[in-house]
Amino acid sequence: MPAQSPRFRSVLDQFAPYRPGGRVASPDGRSFKLSSNESPFGPLPSVTEVIAAAFADVNRYPDNGAAELTEAIARRHRIPPEHVAVGCGSVGVTQQLLAAAAEPGAEVVYAWRSFEAYPLLVRLAGADEVIVPIRDETHDLAAMADAITPRTRVVFVCNPNNPTGTVVRRVELENFLDRVPPECLVVLDEAYAEYVRDPDVPDGLGLYRDRPNTAVLRTFSKAYGLAGLRVGFLVGHEPVATAVRKTLLPFSVNTIAQAAAIASLAAEAELLARAGQVVKEGLRHGRIRPWVGLLITRPLAIIPAVLIIGIRGNSSVTDLLVLSQVILALQLPFAMFPLLHFTSSRKRMGKWRNGWFLLLTGWGSALLITAMDIDGLPAAFKGAWIVITGH
Repeated sequence: MPAQSPRFRSVLDQFAPYRPGGRVASPDGRSFKLSSNESPFGPLPSVTEVIAAAFADVNRYPDNGAAELTEAIARRHRIPPEHVAVGCGSVGVTQQLLAAAAEPGAEVVYAWRSFEAYPLLVRLAGADEVIVPIRDETHDLAAMADAITPRTRVVFVCNPNNPTGTVVRRVELENFLDRVPPECLVVLDEAYAEYVRDPDVPDGLGLYRDRPNTAVLRTFSKAYGLAGLRVGFLVGHEPVATAVRKTLLPFSVNTIAQAAAIASLAAEAELLARAGQVVKEGLRHGRIRPWVGLLITRPLAIIPAVLIIGIRGNSSVTDLLVLSQVILALQLPFAMFPLLHFTSSRKRMGKWRNGWFLLLTGWGSALLITAMDIDGLPAAFKGAWIVITGH
């Protein structure tokens, strides 16, 4: 007789639990887990002092309503406290939101690829997923609006999008919001809002004010550097925030987390200056890496050039150098692609930067040139190179 076991929800067979990126320690014991987009900076000294003082009260339950933190968030963003719902990170607030709005038979729309927790949380809520593929590494808002049906309860728009790093701008986002029916809730997931420098990317906290079916998710994990303490919040009109507060797991935002978040809001100017440093560093790498990749792969152009010269029986050193330059010119647009689109997916852009794609374009150019039979080919290429480069 087969052994009996306790029964669990069948949805658990459809996915694996959330797995954060692995942590690798260097010889000196430090690690920088880039996959989790953690802040490279630790808490400010003023925040650390508050954290240390809060330890004295860990024998007491935290304020379940996080009243002081809620008031601090409301003052900072000039919104009514009744519009704020606090939770255990923005992921925890997302789960609270879906527990309040989603159920079997309801639909939740989100883009993919986007935040990794969306599929997990939607399925756990028992709702039906409606997945809209991203286009050009960002949300296809027109397609997402088309995907809304009378069964749709929630639509997630991650802006900036995680993991592609792309954004949707004001006009397209407002046009999308205008198309969403009032009974459907749009959630603007703005975990990385503090890193945005594009003035055309709207602040969701400005958009939600005149839209009762729009809510905003924020977190203290990224720019505020409190990922280990798990504090996030939702801003929405009172019916939305009230529903989300009802599904809070009791005492899930602990005393230390609440105190640290309040202290971080008080030191926000310094923390946002740190976020600015991260942005500058990211832009610097985004502009430099394509050129570095081009310099590294420059010698690779010599190899297909040698192949062409060998097949054609022309051993002129001048012709060899000219052909290698032309092949390099053919690779140039692909090397420049990340420079023009440095906000795109790091994973995908890595494939363009690592040299393999440039190597393939070089060899492809070699095969194409070898297949041609034009008299004076090197001279023609030399002229083309002068036109392309100006020297």
